[in-house]
Amino acid sequence: MIRDIKRALMLTLTSPIKPGSIHRFMPEIEFEERVIEAIEIFDIIDESHKRGKELALGNIDLSSLGLGHLISTAYKKAFEAINERPIPGIVAAAVVLSSIDGYSEALRQNVINNVGPYLSKLLYKGKPSDTVEFVEALEDLGLSNYINLLEKANINKEYIEYENMTLGDIFEILSKIDAGFMINIKDYSNLLKLSKLMLNSKNAVQASVKSYIYIGKDLYKISDFLDLDINDPNILNKLLSKDKVLKRNREDLNAILGGVLITLYFALNYENPLRLF
Repeated sequence: MIRDIKRALMLTLTSPIKPGSIHRFMPEIEFEERVIEAIEIFDIIDESHKRGKELALGNIDLSSLGLGHLISTAYKKAFEAINERPIPGIVAAAVVLSSIDGYSEALRQNVINNVGPYLSKLLYKGKPSDTVEFVEALEDLGLSNYINLLEKANINKEYIEYENMTLGDIFEILSKIDAGFMINIKDYSNLLKLSKLMLNSKNAVQASVKSYIYIGKDLYKISDFLDLDINDPNILNKLLSKDKVLKRNREDLNAILGGVLITLYFALNYENPLRLF
């Protein structure tokens, strides 16, 4: 349900302590800024959910879905609200998940059992112009590390149009540096597997921290995470200590958050879902 996406988004941002990234105990004002960023895109999440429903019901076609446009709009709204660059992956993941959620809701199908087919349809069938708009939004925000990664893959606007590249194609490339873009046909299964493990968590708050550590440690091989064990009885002290050191890497570590969001959303949508609290 759409509320699960919003709940997962807020829990992803607020849950303590995700070392180096956003959490409610951090002294910097960025915590409040990122909460406002999330609230600012709620209407885009709602619109994406609505369009997913309309597509499933046959009231619009894939060319009208416009996920690239919706993500671009969300970036602009977030930037205007906090005057800081948004976190690209978590925003993109929230928009794509909401469309998938609306699509599955209209068809009265279980989203967990159909993520692959939904992604194939919604993320890999759009217009190249929609993909270009998304890439242009990254450029407008000055997200050089994302643009440089695309350029290394020889991806530019002309190539996108010539090869009819979709958002899914671009997400597969960007997932190398941002877990939010793992909501693509090649990578989503890693987070789906993780979500099953999270069902054993005490609640969604704990699952948020656990999935953050897992994604950083096992999927992105971040060396500073290698000595973290969520089952360590002294884990809280270690997380606090790591947080003080790793805050210098916040921009890179914020790129894990989109993967946490996706994982929590999946975990909240099983037949026996993860408990919120």
